[in-house]
Amino acid sequence: MKKQILALFGLAILGVFLVSFANAQTTHVVFVGNGGFSPDLFVVNVGDEVQFKLDLANNSGTHYSTSTNIPNGASSWNYAMYCSTCAYTVIVTDPGTYDFVDANSSLTGSFSTSPTGLKENDNNSNSLNIYPNPVQGNSFISYNLGSVDGQIIITNILGEQLNIYTLSDKSGQITINDDLPQGLYFCTLWDKNSVVSQKKMMVIK
Repeated sequence: MKKQILALFGLAILGVFLVSFANAQTTHVVFVGNGGFSPDLFVVNVGDEVQFKLDLANNSGTHYSTSTNIPNGASSWNYAMYCSTCAYTVIVTDPGTYDFVDANSSLTGSFSTSPTGLKENDNNSNSLNIYPNPVQGNSFISYNLGSVDGQIIITNILGEQLNIYTLSDKSGQITINDDLPQGLYFCTLWDKNSVVSQKKMMVIK
């Protein structure tokens, strides 16, 4: 019994540390090439940096990152990328959705701030539930969407995308296999190009 209590206490301390670490500024790297942006859809927090870099393995000519739709108060950008070692940085200064396009390929990308930072968030038409949570073994994610064009993206505390699930129904359930190392993760529900819900998921082994 005492060992179990100590183990749970240790996990609680780990969770507090990881959440604090996750709130630190993160740099998200986006590669631009003939195939468009990679990644082309992701979540950020205010204060993060988004760096656009040329995809050296898959490009022909100059590629671009040009903002097309940004929140009020945010600064627009228009980067022509032809330097193989350069990084072109956008600072996320305001909450909302940032859309951008590559004029070379006409392909687009988007990033959005978490709805309420890292706080869990739902509304009546969009919801996300994880059970059991903490996760030990397989887990399930149920969702409700306002449309049939959505995704669930699982990221680690560094913002790296680990799993992407494309949703073709307004509601349903997906299974998360026991393949994630112990730690804190974030499950984000996208409806088209907007973040509508985000939940924390703790994996224990």
